[in-house]
Amino acid sequence: MRYAALVLLTVLFSQQAVAADMTPEERCSVLGDIAKQASQMRLDGKDMNKAIETLQKADNTGLSADRVSGAVRISYMTKMKPDSMRDYYISECKKDILR
Repeated sequence: MRYAALVLLTVLFSQQAVAADMTPEERCSVLGDIAKQASQMRLDGKDMNKAIETLQKADNTGLSADRVSGAVRISYMTKMKPDSMRDYYISECKKDILR
């Protein structure tokens, strides 16, 4: 049991390290990809809350659940095509970096 807990903690810390090692531009790119996936899920008729849950579980970069949730919510509200959504999200994210 202790070994399993140690493995879980190691995985959690390594995920956080991955997110910490990313540059802000890389984080924007990853979030743009998440926004693209969410946009496609919206087009496929998937419920927003299910999309949030699915993408949070699938994210292995260590991004916070709030960042992933935000990208999904924005994708559902803007109702853009997936590739356009990715490009838009990345450009807006990069604008926030410059501020």
